[in-house]
Amino acid sequence: MWPQLSPRDSRLLSAVAKGDSKQAKFALADGADVNAVSLDTTMLGWAAQRGAAAVVPLLVAAGASPDQPGPDGRTPLMHAAEHGKLKAIGALLAAGADVNRRGVPAPVARRTVHGIPVPTFDHMHETGTPLIMAAKRGRADVVKALVAAGADPSIADADGLTAHDWAFRSQNRQVLSLLRRAAPGAKSGVVQFVAAARAGDVKAVRAAIAAGADLNAVEPDWFPRDGSGARDINDARAGTTPLMAAAGAGHGDVVKLLLDAGADTEILSTTRNRSRRTALAFAVEAGHADVVRQLFAAGAKLEPADSDVSLIHEAAEAGDPEVLRLLVAAGADVNEPLQRSTPLHTAAKQGKPPAVKALLEAGARADPKDWERKTPLWEAAFGGYPEMVKTLLDAGADPNAKDQDGLSPLTAAVFGATNIPGSRKPYVEVARLLLDAGAEPARARAELAKERIRSKDLRRIADMLDKASVPSKRRPPQPRKKKATSHTAEAYADAPVPDFRDRAGAAPFRNAVAQLARTLKRAACPFEHDVPGAAFFKAKKARVERLIADRREKLLRSGVLIFRCGEALDPDGDDCLALLPTADLYEAVAAVGTNAANYGRGSAGVIAGLTEIERECPFVLTAIAFDRVEGYFLSTPKSPTRLARKLYDLNDDIGPIDQVAQKLRKDRRLYLWWD
Repeated sequence: MWPQLSPRDSRLLSAVAKGDSKQAKFALADGADVNAVSLDTTMLGWAAQRGAAAVVPLLVAAGASPDQPGPDGRTPLMHAAEHGKLKAIGALLAAGADVNRRGVPAPVARRTVHGIPVPTFDHMHETGTPLIMAAKRGRADVVKALVAAGADPSIADADGLTAHDWAFRSQNRQVLSLLRRAAPGAKSGVVQFVAAARAGDVKAVRAAIAAGADLNAVEPDWFPRDGSGARDINDARAGTTPLMAAAGAGHGDVVKLLLDAGADTEILSTTRNRSRRTALAFAVEAGHADVVRQLFAAGAKLEPADSDVSLIHEAAEAGDPEVLRLLVAAGADVNEPLQRSTPLHTAAKQGKPPAVKALLEAGARADPKDWERKTPLWEAAFGGYPEMVKTLLDAGADPNAKDQDGLSPLTAAVFGATNIPGSRKPYVEVARLLLDAGAEPARARAELAKERIRSKDLRRIADMLDKASVPSKRRPPQPRKKKATSHTAEAYADAPVPDFRDRAGAAPFRNAVAQLARTLKRAACPFEHDVPGAAFFKAKKARVERLIADRREKLLRSGVLIFRCGEALDPDGDDCLALLPTADLYEAVAAVGTNAANYGRGSAGVIAGLTEIERECPFVLTAIAFDRVEGYFLSTPKSPTRLARKLYDLNDDIGPIDQVAQKLRKDRRLYLWWD
């Protein structure tokens, strides 16, 4: 915590803050400490902040040093410059303050709250001179006064930024003009140098080099957009050298100037939230082949130490074939794996046919599989890129190579045509190319049959699949009828609500009902739907969930099912708990009457859909209501995507299949709600 001021020091601070020299004299005469600190600022610092010019000589005469920084690292003159107090600046300079005195780095943590160090970021970068402070705040009048007093514009703060840099970044033309007139021959600051290189300003870059600017200076990896001092750690302009900026912008003439002057090609960027990369990586990422050629000629390395960027993948994503050829000629591996994905996968996903062709010509394998066992052809078909599909097929890609969910490129094309917004015409050509190459149509045809075909292009695809699947004079194969079991739609189609009265007399069920009544201190109550032999209890939702978690497995072993059947959303809301003398979840669904009427399914359809889901991945239901079921899967699904499709078939409001599959990989929760 900050030290508490004594009563005498408090009186002095009050007088200083008000600019009352008479009261300040009395306080000093009474023994107040002229060097006392309040809120990280000295007494003289407070006088400078408040513009109390009349108090400054009194404090200096009493022993205050005009150059002594406070715990915040700033000198009194810096305080006066920040707040634009010209009279206080004059008084401090008259008292002997050093106009070029830099602040000192403030501690990262000066105090604690509940024993935890609290970082103070307000003054972390206030380590410059008073001139830098004035330029940062855009105070032209203060800049003019300090320059007249001999302030040096070339002095940098702890981050290497000069007053020129701060004024340039905030584009304060008045301050920039004053600084340039004050030091016409001063070398450019790093911010101006990098900006000139990025803009392709050959004249400014040449002048900066001639003035002795640091060729390899890195713009700080944070920088405020204005004079507020606020950080911007996501600014892509920061963390780069002039060479990186010029390379990324494709300014070959500036790159040549910098290389001829001796700029280092192997320095890594420091931009936060991005991979550390060299000037070569910036040029590759932007697809500037001429600059890539220049950098290689200057000795740039393909894989510099400490860089975590794959140049061949960056080039594949950018899609420039010439850049890819240059990288391959320099020794890049066209089959380099990155998270089990190859450059050919990257180019296919990004829809870059020239890059795909260049990679294949350079020796890339046509049928590599990524971590989901998808091939580049699968990605090209899903994206709807006919030219790329043809290139890959001509290179020998397998039209029937399936991913981990058993989906071929042709099925991927169907999914792309029905799910990706935009024209479906490219998918017609993709389907034709794949079928001509011998793609199996059965699965794709079955998937398309589930969709509502409303466009001519989808109809054309469907016709092609039908023609490839069924000879013209033969009747299409009929789906095999499933044998009716106790858990199929046929068994429950018109069946009445199960009658549990005979089973309700069994001892395990009667004991379970009695124990629950004692626990809740209330008797069973009627349910909104008549379920003979069932027992229902009302309780708060949170308690219902706890009871289910504690008793479900034990009751299930005795042939009793416990589940939540109310509609409460709030944990403190009133809910309903059900007990049934059965261990069959589907009997419970039939008893409650769970249905998806708005989706064209009765309770029989819901049961049939849940049965399909259970075959894919067994589950437990903890809540069964009129329009909702809730529970969890007993294990992580072997194929999250296949399970997601079955869930989607039962309720297409759960979200996109890929997002549902992603959730299933992380969370085993089962929740279906048909509103």
